[in-house]
Amino acid sequence: MIHFTEDGIYEIKVDVEKNRYQMVFTGVMNSPEDVPHYLDHMQGTVDALKPGFQSYVEILDDKPPKFSLTKILQKSQQIQIDAGLGRCAIYLVKGKILQKMTLSVVNRLSGLKNSKIFYDRDEAIAWLDAEYI
Repeated sequence: MIHFTEDGIYEIKVDVEKNRYQMVFTGVMNSPEDVPHYLDHMQGTVDALKPGFQSYVEILDDKPPKFSLTKILQKSQQIQIDAGLGRCAIYLVKGKILQKMTLSVVNRLSGLKNSKIFYDRDEAIAWLDAEYI
């Protein structure tokens, strides 16, 4: 398993066998300077996977990303789209309306189409797994 992390803000685990990565955001991203390796880590992630790969993203922080992060999030999604992203399941803690709205805008701006937001981890994973059944 390949592993990337950024000082308590996020962690990425790449499962080459499942052709899937898992990213968990646990900290606050206030500016691109908080995550100087984020785009390099995303490029390393997609380089380890084959086209059609899946992503599972958990956002555990209580605050939506700042507007200043919109561009870096769009670039991250574009890297994934260009590499052949298949499905993207996003898990949010229930009731996080601002996160959902922000993600929806970033997804639309970057052209991310095959993503779905979940409030239940098991449902999110089942949705990804169902693609192979």
